[in-house]
Amino acid sequence: MTSRQNLVLSVVVGGLAVHGAITACGSIKSPVTDANASDGLAQVTDGSASNDGGIPQGTIVAFGGATAPSGWMLCDGSVVSRTIYANLFAAIGNKFGGGDGVSTFNLPDLRGRFVRGVDGGAGRDPDAANRVPSTAGGSSGDAVGSLQGDATAVPANPFSTESSGNHTHTNGAFDRLLTHTGLSTAPGSDSTDSSGSEPDIIHSTPMITAGAHTHRIGGGLGFGGDKETRPKNVAVNYLIKL
Repeated sequence: MTSRQNLVLSVVVGGLAVHGAITACGSIKSPVTDANASDGLAQVTDGSASNDGGIPQGTIVAFGGATAPSGWMLCDGSVVSRTIYANLFAAIGNKFGGGDGVSTFNLPDLRGRFVRGVDGGAGRDPDAANRVPSTAGGSSGDAVGSLQGDATAVPANPFSTESSGNHTHTNGAFDRLLTHTGLSTAPGSDSTDSSGSEPDIIHSTPMITAGAHTHRIGGGLGFGGDKETRPKNVAVNYLIKL
């Protein structure tokens, strides 16, 4: 008895890759339709197609639907089994959280968050070294899975007024002249006719002279107004390939 040889057949129909294996006796085994293959074809062995469509485990994509399709999960920080999702765990490990530290790990939690490329020495993330784990047991520093909190770049220099404050304060002119003329009579004595005066004093004295100067404006910077600093955005779900 001779062994039968299989002939792999791949046909593209309507944009879908249809695969099957023709045996030596002419029958077609288990045709498979694969709409996930990026090049229209998937690897075929004995009539079966790979179930990942060529997309590596751990790939994260934006998704416009509400429910994750088969082979994907929402990036919602869920704790999942290291055994059941062994391929995914091999790809991302504990980068997004260590689960219970033994049998589980965390999916990425991208709900309400933006993603940013790892700096990798490019110098575009000035606080890369201070990044923290997004979930307990996850990556920190300049690494995949790490998290940065809110930050706003604000001026560090002091504020001051314009220096055109040249001015002088004075009390104005002062003119005082007192005179006295009349008859002075003291009891039990002769009367005396006398007159007198005081010097006339006129002066104008500067009180305060202030040259060009500035005033420092005090105060602190804190949260106020809007609840966060953000660009315009549209919400989507993020998925990760299992």
